[in-house]
Amino acid sequence: VIAQCERLGFTYIVPEAGLFVLINLQSLLISTTYANERALFRYIFNHCNVVMSPGEGSMAPAGYFRCCYACAPDGAVEEAFNRIAQIRKEDINVTDVDREGGKETEERMEVYYTSLYEIEQVAPGL
Repeated sequence: VIAQCERLGFTYIVPEAGLFVLINLQSLLISTTYANERALFRYIFNHCNVVMSPGEGSMAPAGYFRCCYACAPDGAVEEAFNRIAQIRKEDINVTDVDREGGKETEERMEVYYTSLYEIEQVAPGL
């Protein structure tokens, strides 16, 4: 996964534990929003036949995707990235459903990060 990310110029975050990599696909978004992330997820699933979890489910910034490689057969990761490399921003169609869901996610993220900040102010290091 890391070799393919580097080949295509995608940045990534490797977790300390687990069989996945968080990949930054923001370069494939017209704008960095959760609505655009949802549309990209659907495009990758429907047109590339690749499943990666959108970052919103992992509380990651919009445009990050969780790529699990635990059960990938030989050559599957390379083929998945070859398909993703063909995506053009203008191919991604953001729907009203994406916009509404993205708005809800952005509101939840704001509450979540505000709460974390407030906790840190009251109990540093907690």
